[in-house]
Amino acid sequence: GEIPEVFEEPIDEIHKSGNHLLALINDVLDLSKIEAGRMELHRSECILEGCVESVAGTMRPLAEEKGLKVVTTVEDGLPTCTVDEGRITQILLNLAGNAVKFTEQGEVEIGVRKEESDLFFWVRDTGIGIPSEKLEEIFTEFSQAGTLIAREQEGTGLGLSISKHIVEMHGGEVGVESEVGKGSTFWFRIPM
Repeated sequence: GEIPEVFEEPIDEIHKSGNHLLALINDVLDLSKIEAGRMELHRSECILEGCVESVAGTMRPLAEEKGLKVVTTVEDGLPTCTVDEGRITQILLNLAGNAVKFTEQGEVEIGVRKEESDLFFWVRDTGIGIPSEKLEEIFTEFSQAGTLIAREQEGTGLGLSISKHIVEMHGGEVGVESEVGKGSTFWFRIPM
């Protein structure tokens, strides 16, 4: 039914807090699976355009609240591939979520293309960027970029570490290119 206006803001805050808590719990559960060697991939046929568009659709409302644009770049004619679609979506959601979180103006781009026998995914933003001395440790558990803005944002510092592990389980690699004040591009490649 209708929610009285006086309750809309508190209910919205409760909803956001519940989602944040759920994300924290899921990160801790994934980390414990990784440490116990019990994380498994569930591979199936996947149409990557749908995966990328789904992530973009999830991110758009959050981005629009900040006046950001979310764009997708999917190479025409990509073949279906056999991957763990849920885990690939998880990685892209994590990377795109971080991009939106650390971008105050401009856009976030989510993309995929074929490079020889690999699939190359990326999330590019026009955000705060990461200092070069922090790039090596960015994929380490509980690591954050260390900037004042990063410390003000909520998070566990587990998302990139978990993402790296999932990419490696697919036989791939992950990386980042960044310039302070100009943005970052997080990428990963996995064999088709």
